[in-house]
Amino acid sequence: MSKRKFVEKVNIPLKPSSKVLKTYTGENVQICGEAEIVVTDDIKTATLPLVVVERGGSPLLGRDWIQHLHVNLRINTIDSHDKKLQKLLEDHDSVFKSAADCLRDVKVILHGKPDTTPKFYRARQPPVSQSQKFVISILRT
Repeated sequence: MSKRKFVEKVNIPLKPSSKVLKTYTGENVQICGEAEIVVTDDIKTATLPLVVVERGGSPLLGRDWIQHLHVNLRINTIDSHDKKLQKLLEDHDSVFKSAADCLRDVKVILHGKPDTTPKFYRARQPPVSQSQKFVISILRT
């Protein structure tokens, strides 16, 4: 909960908090403190920690609150198996297979200008940050 909303709605003394909160981008969220709040639903009452942050948007419900309040968080998923796609993949499995194969027994003609000479280019080195992935990929095959 943001400090502004906390002062507006609750305004009780805050205790120091040892929690560390981060945004999706990894930035630290500045925590003002923590307060113990008595929360009651239809069935039971619980004392839960309320973390107050300097700036914030909508208040978020943490795992401890979800567990104590027995919030139903069903996640609906759809598993779709497209029959047309499966048939296409099966009919042309040689095109879609993952193994790196060579083209054999096929005569290829490259058309170009008659006065040009072919040039040989070496493969460029992969970036250092990606080189480990290349090594793993090569060892896997």
